[in-house]
Order: sequence, then structure tokens, then C-alpha cells
Amino acid sequence: MLEKVMYDPNCQIAILWSIFDVQTVRPDLSNKKAYAVLKKAEKMHDSDQGINWDILKIWADELFPQKK
Repeated sequence: MLEKVMYDPNCQIAILWSIFDVQTVRPDLSNKKAYAVLKKAEKMHDSDQGINWDILKIWADELFPQKK
């Protein structure tokens, strides 16, 4: 069983991404869809690449393709 890790600002850092960040790259997405993008980015997180604007856009486009 995994132990729950609590955030401790004395020995850890945390970078936060929000639905508003997703909506910056894809303003057409609802809050619910933007959150789905965040969860996908979290689930597929690659520690060598991290999460960035490009990653958010890639997952947004993968989950919710834009109509042409």
C-alpha cells in the first residue's frame, strides 16, 4: 500500500497548473474538459519532459480534437 505524501514546503516544491492554463492554449474547452486535460497530463506525466504549454496543448488536442 502506498503511503500518502503530504506537501512540506520546507523540503519540497510544487508547480501548479489549472484549468485556466489549459484554457489559455484551448479557450474553447469547458472547465470540465480542461480538467480532463489536466488529469490526463498528470496520469501520463514524464519526469524527463514535465508538464508545459506544449504538453497541455497536445493532450487537449488528443482528447478533444478541434473541428476544422
